[in-house]
Amino acid sequence: MAMEQPDPLPLGKCEQCHKTFDGTRFALWYDFTKKRRSCEHLVCGPCRGSMSSWQKPLCPNSRCQKRFFSIHEALCPDTASTEDFFLFINYTWTGRITKEELAAWYMTNFYMESDDAMATVNGKWHLWDVPKNRSFLQLGWFRSQDQGDLDKEEFKAVQPFLAEFFSRSLAAAAAAPAKLAAQAEVDVPAGAKASVKPPSEVGGSALPGGLAGCSSGGLAESAEPGGKGIKRPRSQVADDFADEMLRRVEQKTLSDSKELQLQLSNHDDKGRSWFDFFDRDKNGELEKDELTTALLKTFLGSHKITREQITSIVDSVWDAIDTDGSGSVHFGEFQTLREAIIAQLNHERVTQVASHIDQKDHSG
Repeated sequence: MAMEQPDPLPLGKCEQCHKTFDGTRFALWYDFTKKRRSCEHLVCGPCRGSMSSWQKPLCPNSRCQKRFFSIHEALCPDTASTEDFFLFINYTWTGRITKEELAAWYMTNFYMESDDAMATVNGKWHLWDVPKNRSFLQLGWFRSQDQGDLDKEEFKAVQPFLAEFFSRSLAAAAAAPAKLAAQAEVDVPAGAKASVKPPSEVGGSALPGGLAGCSSGGLAESAEPGGKGIKRPRSQVADDFADEMLRRVEQKTLSDSKELQLQLSNHDDKGRSWFDFFDRDKNGELEKDELTTALLKTFLGSHKITREQITSIVDSVWDAIDTDGSGSVHFGEFQTLREAIIAQLNHERVTQVASHIDQKDHSG
């Protein structure tokens, strides 16, 4: 049974000039040959030309600023291979696609709010994400069910869905100008067509092409007194303020996460300071809700993970670490989970170092 498609959407906007795409989009690549993107953002053709000569090639999105080494056409779901398109969507290079990465594809290719994009993904997720059993101590968040992201096999069902939606939206965007032109022919009376002046002529004088269609009143309202320039719309000021506040919160959360991870990995006390910090009632044990909160605070800033995912992890490993069945975990029982977490963190550090070396080799 075919999955229901959302309605076609208007095309998205270039991250640099904020103009609507004409159908061709370009991605920022860290390593194009390996299909590794620097980030999820896209730019238009004209901006690609100017950005290619930047001395500091960083993503123009102020909250991203990831470095890129080349700009090439974005891959399309209807023409790219499953292998290449999987890597294109998985811009975090984790080898597994998250809901956030799929939502980012919608938001960067089309004019779509984040809540709507996530709702679209959530509505189909249960059809794509197929749980697979495995040992909870296996690297990769030590969970007994492989659920919450997509591997390459699961992604095979996703690509055709995205391809159909992509094609329908492109077709709708191409048909829109023709529809508007036809509507204009109907709306303008026949006798009035001859008297319509070109948009660049107002009151017998020509305006510069860039200002054609703008009234003098509109310009006066947007200019600051004394000719200091153009005021920013209030909505833009509010957006900038919100972006800066969000950036500061993210920085603080990341800093707290790193500090808690250092405490957890401390070999001198075997994570005792971390354990005692989250033992709120000071009874020498962590109840399930205390452990859930502890893991969430420890990894929320550095990993894309939710409370629901942490809760699922704790539920999966609880019987293995609560060996006496008391309903809580004492410090000795906690060591099994701690060692699994440290193994995962060490694995991630090795991967990051290898990626850094690869980046240095690539940049010469």
